Amino acid sequence: MDNFQLAKYEFVTQAKEELSVPRYMGSTLRGGFGHVFKRVVCLDFQKDCSDCILKYKCAYSYIFETPLPKDTEVLSKIPNIPRPFVLEPPLGGKTHYRPLDELRFGLVLIGKAIEFLPYFVFAFEELGTRGLGKERGRLNLLAIYSLRGEERKQVYFGDSKTLNDDALIVHFHDLTKQEEAVQRIHIDFLTPARIQKKKIILRKIDFHSFIQNLLGRVSMLSYFHCGTKLELDFKGMLERAQTVKVENDQLSWNSWTRYSSRQKRYMKWDGVVGGLDFVGQLNEFLPYILLGEYIHIGKGTAFGLGHIAVQKNSR
Repeated sequence: MDNFQLAKYEFVTQAKEELSVPRYMGSTLRGGFGHVFKRVVCLDFQKDCSDCILKYKCAYSYIFETPLPKDTEVLSKIPNIPRPFVLEPPLGGKTHYRPLDELRFGLVLIGKAIEFLPYFVFAFEELGTRGLGKERGRLNLLAIYSLRGEERKQVYFGDSKTLNDDALIVHFHDLTKQEEAVQRIHIDFLTPARIQKKKIILRKIDFHSFIQNLLGRVSMLSYFHCGTKLELDFKGMLERAQTVKVENDQLSWNSWTRYSSRQKRYMKWDGVVGGLDFVGQLNEFLPYILLGEYIHIGKGTAFGLGHIAVQKNSR
């Protein structure tokens, strides 16, 4: 995991006119980004990426339709490679913005995708010009901040439209420095978490399923986007995960339906929200759980689903 790195950003925009958006903006942001991104970089906008001879060299293909590498040695039969980015739409469910109101959202780029930040900046500038939401309300991109823990650095300046590449990089080994035994953590699922077990989205989350899903996601992101195969005693860790208990379960089921313009149909993206405590010997799992705050968990992370917040308690 020495090569596992990511960068987290906060985009600060300002409405130029009345702006109406869905209560959950993940699909709106992801769809708008993807459409403009493809318009900007694609030589044949109408062509499906899977049929394109440039799919292994194209920025859009890598970010939004990530193809299976031709020389992959492991994980060669998985149906979908996780995308190397996570969008974090604003929380709180605000649906109406007046002129001059600020709209902030997060973006996490993983591994090689960090180099593609300029594409995201340009695409969102274009999206702001074309408009967002039903009425196509326009936005100005004011600033972008790079975030790492409590650190915060401005890397994009809207007044001069300049971007520097001096981002605050988060390395996995930064998350492994624990000085005390942690026996209880509280997890808040801030957006619907779609954690699967035997192809069924769980309504109750046990620690074994939680950590199995998370380690699987970390493993694929590490291999496909950071160039490192994750060497872990998966079997042993999952056996030890069975001893961790759930307390104070306050999860609830959240229903969300989005329209996929690519698939031309409505899709259900239900999942759990709320909080719970995991209690047990947690130290070996904690770095991966803290990483989960950045990379999210479950299905639909590119839309901002599976966003978690972690609170440690050594008692």
